[in-house]
Amino acid sequence: MDIRDDIVNEVKAHNINLIFVDNQTVAFPTRDENDNAEAGKVIAAIKEAIGKSAIWLVAHTSKVASKTEVDQISARGAGAFEGDANAVAYLLNIEGSRFLTLGKRRFEADFTDIRFESF
Repeated sequence: MDIRDDIVNEVKAHNINLIFVDNQTVAFPTRDENDNAEAGKVIAAIKEAIGKSAIWLVAHTSKVASKTEVDQISARGAGAFEGDANAVAYLLNIEGSRFLTLGKRRFEADFTDIRFESF
């Protein structure tokens, strides 16, 4: 049994509703991170394993110069991970300000950006 089996067992045993996975590439390794067919199989297995729980997969992106370029951001590797998501959000550090910015989503959002203040 590997760590992923342990996670699935914990989710089911404790009725966990939200799972954070940091980092997608480490947690769900594939032979070729750019292979959409392989990524699709990983996504299907995740959905089957977690049932109705929600999952946030943390992944690395290319560098971005501004929030206006959100439509050009993508996670490293296969696009299937983002393509099958209900929403994609990005944590950005733009000139010392941090933002959570929504990208692609399958719902109407009440907001698209949250700015975080550091103290």
